Amino acid sequence: MSVTWINELVADPVECRNNPGSDACNYLQHVLQDKYGVPIVDQTLHWAAPNQECKEGDRRTDCKGYSTEPYNGPVPITTHVHGAHVEYHSDRYPENWFLPNASNIPPGYATQGTYYATEEDYSNQSGEGSAVYIYDNDEFTTSLYYHDHTLSLTRLNV
Repeated sequence: MSVTWINELVADPVECRNNPGSDACNYLQHVLQDKYGVPIVDQTLHWAAPNQECKEGDRRTDCKGYSTEPYNGPVPITTHVHGAHVEYHSDRYPENWFLPNASNIPPGYATQGTYYATEEDYSNQSGEGSAVYIYDNDEFTTSLYYHDHTLSLTRLNV
């Protein structure tokens, strides 16, 4: 079974599909915020860093960030399933995240994590802001659940 996961964390997903590049395609900040409305994504952790601002000084998409400021950028996602028989390329690594196909991604931001596309990965078949995952769907009747698995953001999203 093939599933296309789409990161539609943009202002208006339906309008964005009809008018790519419009303001409807502006990314949304992380929804979890403190009581003052400030996003609570901590950039000093080892995390999925679309801004590539690493404490060590290099530019990578998975690192400890140097900024103590809250992260206000686009939200990376990657999906993980529990209880299913899944090949490794469809059971997302935390570094396998991708950003929405937003019209206002800041310059210099990576739109995909370190392990987004590999030779045996199906992600590159889906376009920006999405990924294709293949599930065997051959397990007995069981509980299956999906959750975001993005490096250091799982704790906020699950």
